[in-house]
Amino acid sequence: MNAYSERRIALPGSTIFYYVAGSGNQPLIAFHGFGQTHKAFHSWLDTLGSRFRLILVDIYFHGKSSWDDPETPLEKSTWKEVMTILFSRED
Repeated sequence: MNAYSERRIALPGSTIFYYVAGSGNQPLIAFHGFGQTHKAFHSWLDTLGSRFRLILVDIYFHGKSSWDDPETPLEKSTWKEVMTILFSRED
């Protein structure tokens, strides 16, 4: 497996962790299913890592990602903010 770097996006009341691996120029963002983590994509690294820069996201409540206020609903606007930050960092 190729090495990867751990990164995070911290917003008020939440943190999203994501991992970047691969040496390709094109980004490929992957979101795992419920009950999984970014590790679900480790098998992709050897196959796709030379063609893509894999961005493996731990969704909220999974892996190290956290949603700190269970009384506050997770809104689409939060995901939009996360993706805007992610795209600006990893473009």
